[in-house]
Amino acid sequence: MGFKVALITGGASGIGLATAEELAKQGGWKLHIIDIHEERGKAAAQALPDTTFHKVDIRNYADLCGVFRNVFEADKQLDFVFANAGIIERSNFYENHGDSSAPPPLPDLATIDTNLRGTIYTTNLAIHYFRLSPHKGAGANLVMTSSAAGIYPMYYSPVYSASKHGIVGFMRSIAPILHKDGIRTNVLLPGLVRSNILEEAAWAAFPAEAVTPAKLMADAVLQVIGGGDMTDARGVTIAGPKLYGRSVEVAVDRFYFREQPEYCDDKMRALIESTGDDAQLGTLVSE
Repeated sequence: MGFKVALITGGASGIGLATAEELAKQGGWKLHIIDIHEERGKAAAQALPDTTFHKVDIRNYADLCGVFRNVFEADKQLDFVFANAGIIERSNFYENHGDSSAPPPLPDLATIDTNLRGTIYTTNLAIHYFRLSPHKGAGANLVMTSSAAGIYPMYYSPVYSASKHGIVGFMRSIAPILHKDGIRTNVLLPGLVRSNILEEAAWAAFPAEAVTPAKLMADAVLQVIGGGDMTDARGVTIAGPKLYGRSVEVAVDRFYFREQPEYCDDKMRALIESTGDDAQLGTLVSE
């Protein structure tokens, strides 16, 4: 085929839309934008060539399955999935619930459901349709959007931070296994990027100089999926064949590779590395 197929969640604004725009400029892509915001999604699809909008809530696995299946049956392949959709924390985790001995209400886990569960759902489907594609996964790219809050604390949004830490751990766990099929899996750690995640008035609370332009995030995505070498702001170069399982922090106009913590000792290294042993299939986990 003379084109590649990309599916982008949260593609109607912000990083997702900027990435779709850059892929459209590059050419050679059929783009599928997934978002819950129908008006913005339709406008984006109309403005970009070879782009289709699908209104889906990524928390709904059945609906998400339907989109992936329809995309694959129409285009016969899938080359790039950007698991980018996410929401922020709206409730106050530290709210004082008074003097009653009655337990407080259930905490708000909406960010876990959308950011972490939705990313896992998206990844599960991406793997399946990568493997069904003619390339069988070889050269396919899966990129997830976490956050700087996925490696740093976010004090008044602790559940959001937990959801984003979860994405980083999820990516680091699956990337070496998926690479056996030729699938490159990486995660982005953006700082503050303007999108529809906040109301317009809320942006005034943040310093303007700390905002990362969505286009620079998109540029980072295209570098990650391009397959070439990448050099970060500290001069660290990752060769193209080794560009998987990477966490890429993007801060305003620079990006940095963020490695996982060092093992405390060789025994811990051996323990963790043993979890990647195929011997665990059929014993610890089902085959």
